[in-house]
Amino acid sequence: MFRSIRSNRTSRNSSAARATRPTVALAATMSGMLALAACSTYTSADTDSTETSTAATDETAVYGDADLTAPPTASEALEDNSGASGTSDDEWSDVEEEEIDLSEVETDEDGTYTISGDGVYRLTGSLDGQIVVDAAEDAEVVLILDDAEITSSIGPAITVTSANDVVLSLEGESTVTDAETYDESAEFVESVGANAAIYSEVDLTITGDGSLTVNGNYNDGIASKDDLVILSGTLDVTSVDDGLRGKDALVIEDGTVNVTSGGDALKADQDEDEDKGYVNISGGTVTLDATDGDGIDAATDVIITGGTLDITAGGGAAEGKDESEDAASTKGIKAGVYLIVEGGDITVDSGDDSVHSNGALRLSGGTLDLATGDDGVHAEVAAVLDGADVSVTESEEALEAGLITVSDGLIDLTANDDGINGSGSTTTEDGITASTTEDDETESTEEEGEMPGGEMSEGEMPEGMEVPGQGEMPSMPEDMGSTTTDSESTDTTDSESADSTDTTDTDSTEMGGGMPGDESTGEQVNITGGTITIDAGGDGLDSNGDATVSGGTVTVYGPTNDGNGALDVAGDLTVTGGTLTAVGSSGMAESPSTTEDQGWVQANVSGSAGDTIVITDSEGEEVASFTSEKDFANVVYSDATLTNGETYTVTVEGSDESAEVTAGEATSGGMGGGMGGPGGTTGEDTESDTEASS
Repeated sequence: MFRSIRSNRTSRNSSAARATRPTVALAATMSGMLALAACSTYTSADTDSTETSTAATDETAVYGDADLTAPPTASEALEDNSGASGTSDDEWSDVEEEEIDLSEVETDEDGTYTISGDGVYRLTGSLDGQIVVDAAEDAEVVLILDDAEITSSIGPAITVTSANDVVLSLEGESTVTDAETYDESAEFVESVGANAAIYSEVDLTITGDGSLTVNGNYNDGIASKDDLVILSGTLDVTSVDDGLRGKDALVIEDGTVNVTSGGDALKADQDEDEDKGYVNISGGTVTLDATDGDGIDAATDVIITGGTLDITAGGGAAEGKDESEDAASTKGIKAGVYLIVEGGDITVDSGDDSVHSNGALRLSGGTLDLATGDDGVHAEVAAVLDGADVSVTESEEALEAGLITVSDGLIDLTANDDGINGSGSTTTEDGITASTTEDDETESTEEEGEMPGGEMSEGEMPEGMEVPGQGEMPSMPEDMGSTTTDSESTDTTDSESADSTDTTDTDSTEMGGGMPGDESTGEQVNITGGTITIDAGGDGLDSNGDATVSGGTVTVYGPTNDGNGALDVAGDLTVTGGTLTAVGSSGMAESPSTTEDQGWVQANVSGSAGDTIVITDSEGEEVASFTSEKDFANVVYSDATLTNGETYTVTVEGSDESAEVTAGEATSGGMGGGMGGPGGTTGEDTESDTEASS
């Protein structure tokens, strides 16, 4: 058992002006002598913080009754979660405090100084040992770290084994450092499993105007088995594994938080209760560098409504995603259920996805500047962008989900592969299955939905196919499976061959959309507003199901190789409003699927980056003009001024490139429309996402 040490003490009111104090210490066994004033409980949301009496134990417990097709607002999500418990300054600032000079205290033989009574304690000086708070279960304990330095050679620097709530209030500049190895026989390891420089079994609040440097040499920097709430102060945390971990909840309201971690920088990992395991950031300046982990990792929700966040994970986009079998997850922000952003300025540079939800996400406000070695924004089921300004400057696929809705915001997407990719799950049930079950076929070289020949880099074709030149047809490999029988093939006459050749004329009146035979798998891309700009090396706007544009402004600068298209929709591409501009290669070019809605034109005209494209009506009046940022061989344009059935001329200004077209009639680019692409992964994160820290 830990042994309490008695010594002389003095007291003063904590709100009085600071003065020079004699060396003092506290009789740590003064339990009950100095009770805190009756205090209310701080909550991060106006909710009842009563815990549920039972918790599910299976791997789907975090989802509860969540609807992954319709992510909630931040306030709705917080109302559904258990309120985080913390203690505000005004609840204890008028309570008489006790002063402890750590340089003068008596400790037990292993350097432990134990506080067993409730109260407010001011810690100054230095201690080669550790502080242990072992108070009654209803005790409220405040530790004011006032230019204190605590260095432990056997375990944590500060351990809280028992209390109701504990506060660390920061004044001056303090430092805590734990041991590189822990004494496995010590009670703080055997009884509570302490594994952080500051470790608490109960709710822990950090506040104050000072700074605290935390050196987590063994595992985590600061860890609470309940809630970890940061109200103010400056934290500089370096850790071997996770930086800050609040198992039930991690809340940051204000302050400056700097974390460099070997594992996840911020983490909430309670995965047996749908109301817990969340991260909520509403203010402050947060800088995170997770060298081999996620910037933010929550078992349930990540909710951001304010603050300035600068996150680097896995060395950043320049390092790329580590595809090795035992690689750690290196995402910028990762949520198990909902990821919601309603404010704040967020910058992410990550090896894996920058913003990722195993369920659904909603970006309603704030700004996000993202660079990644994989997906910029990824959700397994629904991704709703309804007000945030999102810039993806580097990615493989910029925005990917099974159900994508964009209704507002400035969206600027740059991708080596697809810009927007409707690929993933379309129901809550399928989303949970995809996110919690490993794919048994991951070792197959041709998974379902994958092109023959296995994985392809941007601009490559499946094995047996060659990348065509712009305007040329791709040759098909033998294993693509022709549906023509031998007899049908040999019976084809010369005249039939000639007729077949004639169908490739650029004045074809066929409808656009996916290639005949493509099968929609139900994904949906729905654009009702906002301003979207896409620069894609692969498909620009891609859906394995349907896509609809009914409002907003969508500009796609698509691929320059004929293995992809600016538009690639397996089902129907419907345009009923807004403005759609798509320029790219012609080999797999597509257009809207019907002529019953808003007018559109498509033309095979070629030009270079910087060229201006002008569309005029039959009277020679200019209808629209725009400048392409990339080389192109095909143009699709739609807005409310065009009328299907009318004649228009599409001209590349300053060149001989010009085409007279009829609105609502598609050119036959290559195969008459691109294939609905196989899309990316299902969004499963099977590397280490489901692993909880001990």
